[in-house]
Amino acid sequence: QMPDRIEFIGRIDYDEALERSAAADLLFVVRSSEMPIYRYICGCKVLEAMMCNKPIIANAGTATAAKVSAENCGLVVDAENVEEIKEAIIKLRDNPGLCKEFGANARKAYEQRYSWEIMEQRLIDLYRELCGS
Repeated sequence: QMPDRIEFIGRIDYDEALERSAAADLLFVVRSSEMPIYRYICGCKVLEAMMCNKPIIANAGTATAAKVSAENCGLVVDAENVEEIKEAIIKLRDNPGLCKEFGANARKAYEQRYSWEIMEQRLIDLYRELCGS
């Protein structure tokens, strides 16, 4: 119904995906909460959204949703409820100040807790602890 606003671009490389994320107004991290792995892991897309200073819509029942709520950097929705997703998008569209606040919170969380440098050190520390050194 909106061919002038939606474009299928196919598969793109990581650099282009990151460029498109940085240019976006909003990012989605919507995965099936039926898949047990998504209840426990938080993929890199939420960290990329934080890095790009973008508000995030995530689906309830996932580790990503818990992170979005804890960092106050977006909205959590029921991914099976199209009306709820629509309402979240409209809420953000109509509240640029809220988008800016969520984006700022996302970037702050990234800088203070989730940057590549911080995560690198956390991983090294974990390996050292596991190896007993």
